[in-house]
Amino acid sequence: MIRDFQTHNGLLILPEGIQRLEGGAYAGEGDIRRVVLPDSVTFIGEEVFSSCVKLEEVVLSSHITELHAAVFSNCESLRRVVLPPQLSFIGEGAFLCCPALEHIELPETMRTICEMAFWGTGLREITVPAGVTRLGDSAFWDCGGLRKANVLGTQTQMERNVFGNCPQLVEGYIAPGYAQCRDPESEMVYSLLWASCPDRHPDWVAQRAETFIRANEQEVMERVLETDNIPAMTGIAQRKLLRPEEIDDYVRRATQSGKTELTALLLQAKGTAREIEEEFEL
Repeated sequence: MIRDFQTHNGLLILPEGIQRLEGGAYAGEGDIRRVVLPDSVTFIGEEVFSSCVKLEEVVLSSHITELHAAVFSNCESLRRVVLPPQLSFIGEGAFLCCPALEHIELPETMRTICEMAFWGTGLREITVPAGVTRLGDSAFWDCGGLRKANVLGTQTQMERNVFGNCPQLVEGYIAPGYAQCRDPESEMVYSLLWASCPDRHPDWVAQRAETFIRANEQEVMERVLETDNIPAMTGIAQRKLLRPEEIDDYVRRATQSGKTELTALLLQAKGTAREIEEEFEL
């Protein structure tokens, strides 16, 4: 394990030709603010930079293909990470509890994102490339600012609570439709994501989502109103999923909260519902 290193204005200076950073090599180092790994580095082990609380920026070597467990866990100041173009594997808790990390671009070579990989990050939006075959349990758990998530692979295996406890998640496209589990919270999340872009999903996803929304209308609309979920409300209105007798109450609540776009969509839904009732009476 290499412990002999220097920093210059917070930049980690590594010996020339170094190829491996073994587990825990720089964990907890308080002087490191920036890391730019030379291309000679081909391996970084578990917890290498864990709990470097002042670390803000990381540029990884282009020859690294795997990030091992907890490599940047608890780096509370980390805000920028440049991932290598050939990266295929992100290990368990690799970016666990990195609340300053608001953006990351995953390369097309990604194949596996393990359990809790981005738990508690500050991500606002994430796109999971089509080649990813596995999203581990709670991979994006507790990302409180996450508003949009796209999982592009039709064969991606999504384990439990991939997007659990992400209360602001209101928009996105999940190609596999739903995660493995069938708990009510996950059903809520994925049904609302379907509603944000219903035309992109297969029929079986539409049937499942529509069934859930109709059966849990009050809870669904509580979430929509609470998060001002315009994308989902657009799909719900277009698909005519609300009971006509309930819409006036939703309009009142949206108006009182000053949510003008939601109000307009609800009025649109009300008008459509009235037209359907009139056709039925005729």
